[in-house]
Amino acid sequence: MTPSRSLPSGHRPPRQVQMFNDICLPNLHFQLLAARAEALFHLNLLDEADVAISSASKLNYTSSCSPDTKFCGFIANAYLFYVHAQVDMALGRFDHVVSSIDKARIIDPGKTEVVTMHNKVKSVARARSLGNELFNSGKFSEACIAYGEGLKQHPVNKVLYCNRVACRFKLEQWEKSIEDCNEALKIQPNYTKALLRRAASYGKVAYFVLQPFMFFNPFFLI
Repeated sequence: MTPSRSLPSGHRPPRQVQMFNDICLPNLHFQLLAARAEALFHLNLLDEADVAISSASKLNYTSSCSPDTKFCGFIANAYLFYVHAQVDMALGRFDHVVSSIDKARIIDPGKTEVVTMHNKVKSVARARSLGNELFNSGKFSEACIAYGEGLKQHPVNKVLYCNRVACRFKLEQWEKSIEDCNEALKIQPNYTKALLRRAASYGKVAYFVLQPFMFFNPFFLI
């Protein structure tokens, strides 16, 4: 076996090696970070996925990646935006998700996963926008239906669940409100808004359960 030899001190590596270090390694780095983010996303580790995809996005991938570079079957830059869209959707960043998936569609318009995700994002964004408009107009039942249509397209969207909670709270549907809070918390257990709204809903349920006892005993405290 021929022993490995290091370069003498002060000597530069061959030009091809230097080109690999300058071009391929940064490119591979952002791709692997994006793949890590997607894996974490599928494990429902949303905060960790967000950190990984944010780190990938900060790298200078536009100069380190040629337009036809492929990774995981995607054009590499499209893959980055595709994963970013998945993470943003799960975290309820609707403005960001639309921007990310639009960029992925422009870069890799023929990729089936990109087209499917693009259509889903547009549908969910429309449902959320319509639901918000109806809610702000005091049409809580209609808003509830609109958010439900969005959840049919993306059943793991914590924001749509929590928005529907607000509708059901207004409609005094406390049990259903609690159910939607629980669904949002399955997606992200530390989701503060869902925790607070669930506590408020539990409070309403407890009040109506205990109200008959309060009628007979005016000193009953809750």
